[in-house]
Amino acid sequence: MFLSPFTNYTIRRMLQDYAESLKGDVHVSSRSQVLLVSESVSLEQLLMRLYPKKFAAIAKIHHLEMLTTLYRQTFDRAGKNAYRRKILQVLGLRVGGEAESIPPIVPEEDGVIFKFFWGKNLWDGMTLDGKIYGKVESVDLSKRTYLYEVALAFLEQNIACVLTNSQEGYSLWVPLRSPLYNVYLKQGITPVRKALALNAKLAQFKSSKMVG
Repeated sequence: MFLSPFTNYTIRRMLQDYAESLKGDVHVSSRSQVLLVSESVSLEQLLMRLYPKKFAAIAKIHHLEMLTTLYRQTFDRAGKNAYRRKILQVLGLRVGGEAESIPPIVPEEDGVIFKFFWGKNLWDGMTLDGKIYGKVESVDLSKRTYLYEVALAFLEQNIACVLTNSQEGYSLWVPLRSPLYNVYLKQGITPVRKALALNAKLAQFKSSKMVG
């Protein structure tokens, strides 16, 4: 799997623009140092070195595709900086002291999907790595960036979540015991929309504070 030309170009420009500051101020792991010294090494090759397991590297490509799309769609400075930090982190570069929150992406086949009754309805559940999740929303591949943004909004509010992907699309899951999932069972998709709207408002507030 390869990065799209759009994503590859954007990230290369980003690395060129910030190469000097990265060399001087950012802790760079030895495995990703190749980014700063040679453009002959593709970003896909770098990801394979950073994440030797095949799907781990593929998952990071998914991350970069969606983060780059969100980066290009965002116009406020704070938002762009946040996405830039996440992109660099995926590439093994760390900006600042704390790690950025990025939702896990795993193949849906890695989990065990099941159905359960609650109230009068049938719901989707999943066990993954010894944890039990409930599905919040599914989208086709054309809307995956939207769902990724929802997952980021959840993490911003300290709501654990995981994304699964398949040939059909992406699904967003939260722990079955999560208070948000309990609300979701009663109110449907509304909490998801509210979480995304709240996250956008918080980003605008942070941006205005920085400008001010």
